[in-house]
Amino acid sequence: MGTADSPPQPSPEAPDGEPLEEQRPPTFEHLLLTALNTPLDLTARALESVPATVDKARQQVVVARFIGKMAVSRGSLEVRRRWRDLVDAPVGTPDEPITVVARTIPTRALPADTMPNTGPDRRAADALALPDYDHLPAAHVVAKLPNLSQDERDAIEAHELAGRHRRTVLGKLDQLRDSSPDA
Repeated sequence: MGTADSPPQPSPEAPDGEPLEEQRPPTFEHLLLTALNTPLDLTARALESVPATVDKARQQVVVARFIGKMAVSRGSLEVRRRWRDLVDAPVGTPDEPITVVARTIPTRALPADTMPNTGPDRRAADALALPDYDHLPAAHVVAKLPNLSQDERDAIEAHELAGRHRRTVLGKLDQLRDSSPDA
């Protein structure tokens, strides 16, 4: 309320030019409606944003897969290149011409007297006690060895040492030789 000397104060206005209502303390009903509506409103907004979030996640997965495939592809090319460089590395000294030699990785060194012999004096598989010996798996050969004489086992051992050099067969032959009564 203005005094006689002061002009009357205009009531506060909202941005749209309407006069503002007086501030009243909220009622219990108003608080209850706000308490119920706020979580529902937040839930509705979250549900509206789910499809956009899912689409964004899918796009990120597609990009991640693409990057992964590119990394694997690039990595495999690099491994092949390094392997080729290792295998085809030049061998020689600076004074002599460079020659390219393929390096092999040794698996197991065999004594010189047990190296496979592919020459004409190799025992024929037909002379062995087991027919089709060269086509039999090691498990079948091992199962039949106890029924053979020591001379037949010696022939098989010589043939095996000259050929495939299967540890299973040679081990069983050693075991039978050690356990035989005439040894």
